[in-house]
Amino acid sequence: MDTSKILSILYSEIHSVVVGMIDSEGHPSSAFLDVMFAEEDAVYFMTSDNGRKLYHLLNGSDYISICGKTEGDFFHAKMITIQGRVRNIGKARVDELIDANPYMKKLYPDEQKEKRRIIDVFQVYEGYGNYQDFGVTPPKQTEFQFHCEIE
Repeated sequence: MDTSKILSILYSEIHSVVVGMIDSEGHPSSAFLDVMFAEEDAVYFMTSDNGRKLYHLLNGSDYISICGKTEGDFFHAKMITIQGRVRNIGKARVDELIDANPYMKKLYPDEQKEKRRIIDVFQVYEGYGNYQDFGVTPPKQTEFQFHCEIE
């Protein structure tokens, strides 16, 4: 299976993932995030600097880990893990990512676009990972990698 299909599954079938980082004191930290979009060579998240620890952890991290699983029991699940590099790309693509996620449009409607000013987009632009599909026999496992040029 090619990388773009795997990242598409991460966005469309899994969507909510756990992201792991190391804080400034070297301690592990993790948080749930929604994958806002995925392309053949990048994964996108959004969060705001509203005093959120997560925002500061992401800004202070060069590397993150991501793991997610589709709903259902283990024997019907698809699982994806990624270790990658992350960067804050600022306000770029905020409107596009909100438009791609209908529930975000409820939180940040077009009529209140000024509310979106607090949001930054984070891009996982380089990484490698593992895709496992236990819904097929024999179970399928694929290693993959991706790299996006600097925007």
